[in-house]
Parts: sequence; C-alpha cells; structure tokens
Amino acid sequence: MRALVLIVTLLASTAVASPTAEVVVVASSDEAFRTALGDALAPTGMRVIATADEAPTVAQLSITARQIAEREHATSTVWLIFAADKTTLVTYDLDVDRVLVRDVPYSAPLNATQAAEVARMARTMLRTLRVTPEINLPLPRVSEARVERTRAAQVAPTVREPRVDQLAASIGASLRVGAPASDAGFDGRLSVLWRPDRIGLGVHASLATRGDIETMTFTGRVSDHSLAATAHAVVLGGPNVHVMGLAGVAIHAVSIEGMLGATAIDVLRFDPAIRIGLVANYEIGRTLDVGIAMSADGLLRRQRYESGADEVVVVPRLQLTTGLILTFRFL
Repeated sequence: MRALVLIVTLLASTAVASPTAEVVVVASSDEAFRTALGDALAPTGMRVIATADEAPTVAQLSITARQIAEREHATSTVWLIFAADKTTLVTYDLDVDRVLVRDVPYSAPLNATQAAEVARMARTMLRTLRVTPEINLPLPRVSEARVERTRAAQVAPTVREPRVDQLAASIGASLRVGAPASDAGFDGRLSVLWRPDRIGLGVHASLATRGDIETMTFTGRVSDHSLAATAHAVVLGGPNVHVMGLAGVAIHAVSIEGMLGATAIDVLRFDPAIRIGLVANYEIGRTLDVGIAMSADGLLRRQRYESGADEVVVVPRLQLTTGLILTFRFL
C-alpha cells in the first residue's frame, strides 16, 4: 500500500512539474516538412499536429490561422503552400495574433535537406513573432515570450530617427585671427544650409568689426566683410553630435575710410579666397543645434595699401576664425 501511494505521489508531482506541451498546427501536404518541423520544435517541448485545412486568401490568412489554432487548442499555425510559380511559408502566433509570410526557393516535394531548412525557417519566424529573430536561440514558450517582450520593452533604448531636414540657418560670433589692422578681431556670421545632415551646399555671410588705423599720414578705419559659397558633408556622426566638413570659395570686401592728410579716402577692393572648415554640432532639440565653427580663408591676392612710402595697412592672406554658432532647422 505504501509503495502504491509513493508511485501515485511521484506521478502527480511529475504531472505538476511537466507543463502541458504546446501544440503547433501544420497545414501542409509535404510529409518531409511535417516531420522536419516536429524535429525542429521537439527540443522546446512543442508538439506538432497535422491538419488538412487548405490555405485561404491572403486577406483571410490571419483570421483562418486564428480559427484553426483555437479549434485545435494550439498556440501557433504553420502553412507551407505550394503553387505553380512559388512556394510560401506562413506562420501565425495566437498570443500576438500576427502572421509572418516568407517565400521559399523550393518546389514540392521537398527532400530531407530542404525540409530541414524550411523547418528551421519556420522556427525562426515563430520566434520573430514572439520575441526576436535570433535563429540560434530556442523558440520560447508563450509565457516565456511574454516575459521577454516585457523586459525588452522596459530596457530598449529609444531609437531616434535620423534627421533629413532640407534647410537650416545658423548664426554665430567668431574670433578672427589675421584681421586687418589688428592681430585679432570679431565678426558675426549668418549661414543658410541646404541638406545640413548630408552632402549639401551652404551660403555664408560675415560682417567684421572695423579696425582703427593711424599712421603719420593716414587716420581711418578698415573693415573686411566676406561672402562665401561652400559644399559640405558629414564626416563624423553620432546620436547627438555630428561633425561637418566644408570647402568652397569666398569673396572678401576690404574697405578703407579715413583722411589722408586733408584728403578724404574711401576705397573698396574685392579679393577672392579659398575656404575650408569644420563645424561640430550638438543636438539640443529636434530643430536646434549648438556648435563650434572653424574655418580658414586663403586670400588669392595680397592686399597692400600705401600712401607714397608710408604703408597704411596690409591685409593678411591667411585668416583663421573660430566661434560659437546656433543652428535652426526649419524645413
């Protein structure tokens, strides 16, 4: 009697410890595929049963798959549909109520190797529906998949879509090394950029502060404004930071106003230049960046202003600027 009680207890505990096997319905006339699918799902404790249901239209796939799964008390439905022009593999999971469809490069009947490959494909598709498409991991049970989906949703980082704005404008203030009449000067900059996050174009205007000139024969002021056109491309990108390289041409408008003795002087000359630069931006909002802009202008002609033997001012051929900018995206 004691032995009988022990046997009953062991059987009951085994029944409690062993969860009921999940059922996967397979609707296919290909016997090799049905066998291979059973072998592919067996390590996860899933049982495959066959059904003679024919595949419905594409519009009815999800509804019919759900009806079959509920009728057979199954968690998933798998179809392998053979047609004259192609073979289609369809998987459905009742827990997430979704269908996944893939084309198969084989026709009926499948040999053992093809059947095993398609069965692995079906297992991966079921895992994709439940959690994630990692083929090397076993297909989780429904309860495990729910826990894994919840955990992944809690820890998954927010993926920010890349910006593809067409137009942006930036303003800034810069320190210029090599300004006329002084070792350094300040200027304000305004730029308009087309395709700021890809290969694009830009137009840049710079208004420089005036520098004072005082010699034995001349007293006045000099300014060096510029207008440039450049092409640019992003050379380094990250979640919030991107660095843009630029190159192009510029025109410097150098103006001198003052008194040469008793004569008023007002001279304006234009000097072409080559411009290269880098702009490093940090995204602080969807439409706003703050950054640092650096550029170098190489003037193609040396501007020298003289009065007789007296040198009034020489404009340096190399000018370097560094400054802070704000970039606004508006289209």
